[in-house]
Amino acid sequence: MKKGKNHYEGSLEKFLTTKIYLNIKHLKKGVYEIRIIHNNKVIKTIQFIYQ
Repeated sequence: MKKGKNHYEGSLEKFLTTKIYLNIKHLKKGVYEIRIIHNNKVIKTIQFIYQ
């Protein structure tokens, strides 16, 4: 049985700062992709490897 990808989505009312932090302590080892979306369009895609 093939395991599907997890999809997480959330929203915030207003940012209090211009910095965004991502805590990756509990991620499994592998390649991850972050997509930044504005007005339903991807404006930036970032990939990183967690080892």
